[in-house]
Amino acid sequence: MRVLIATRSDILTRRGGDTVQYLQYVKELAKLRVQATLDPSPRAAFHGFDLLHIGGVDRILESLWFTLRAKRAGIRTVISPIFHPRERVSQFDSTQRREHFQRWVYRLLPNALVELARSYGYAIHSRDLVRPAASLTVVGPERGRRLVLEAASCWCLIASEEGDALRHTFHVRPKLERLIRNGVPDEFLSARPGGDRHGILIVGRIEARKNQLVILQALRGVGVPITVVGAQNQFHRKYCEAVLREIGARPDITYVPEVAHDQMRDIYRRHSVHVSASWYEVAPLVDLEAAASGCAVVATRAGYTNEYLGDSALYVDPVLGQEHLRATIVEALDRAEELGKEGSIKATAYRWSDAAHGLRDVYHEILDNHHPSES
Repeated sequence: MRVLIATRSDILTRRGGDTVQYLQYVKELAKLRVQATLDPSPRAAFHGFDLLHIGGVDRILESLWFTLRAKRAGIRTVISPIFHPRERVSQFDSTQRREHFQRWVYRLLPNALVELARSYGYAIHSRDLVRPAASLTVVGPERGRRLVLEAASCWCLIASEEGDALRHTFHVRPKLERLIRNGVPDEFLSARPGGDRHGILIVGRIEARKNQLVILQALRGVGVPITVVGAQNQFHRKYCEAVLREIGARPDITYVPEVAHDQMRDIYRRHSVHVSASWYEVAPLVDLEAAASGCAVVATRAGYTNEYLGDSALYVDPVLGQEHLRATIVEALDRAEELGKEGSIKATAYRWSDAAHGLRDVYHEILDNHHPSES
């Protein structure tokens, strides 16, 4: 069986959690004799593939293009939506963007127009995206999302609440729906809580929605070392400058611009607490990896980490501000050994090998029931 994984075109140059997710799919599916290929190019050839696995409906530019191409080619699709809570995204866009021009654009212009403008901005940097942007203009972003969801033979969800949000937002029901939980590499699962751990860790690309600046401001004077790991988002220049100014003024903060994923295990294991206070997420891998590595986890309520870690993590709402954030992190520091132990036990239930088995079963179910007349 050959499967093409097709997603945002910059997934290998602007790496994020979805990059890790799809690369792990490729690695683990190969062990099950499923040949999966990650090729995000809008020009990717479909010849010889049995199935197209599309990634993402928030950034619909490429996903719609791949869906339209697959329909013309008569190839079945599945979708990993990775759909962020819509109300949280809207709240962030209208109130939290650092660049004032962007903030007013999101307040004053229709969302569809802003999204189309952003898509043509991507096309300026990559000529391969010109035709996808033109197709998105004809179809429209929201109609495009419904089309992608309706065309998919299966929704592969990473959280149950993600499916609820999709149905509520787009009034679409899937042909088939399967829960394919995120996982943790096996080498992350051998950690032990406690031991020689100290300090707070914040992992993620430096950008406004990740909220690193507010976290760092909330932790002024807390009295423990802080490590920030993450590349800067080139489209959030002013925000990155503000974060770097805060880091530069604080001897208690160490900044590591970028680390290979296979090196993150040792960084997690050196820290007591990991903090994520994003304005919106789905099920961030950093929470799961930190828990597996024995860190106490402070996660955002604007996502679905609670489906994975439950009461073994503490949760913050970015809307509630710095005092709430600081108090929750201090509690996590006080309970670090207890939470680290509970979280590491919870995390053992989530492995990429299990995700691969689930995907293989989905692929077989779709292809075994495929009739050429349905394409």
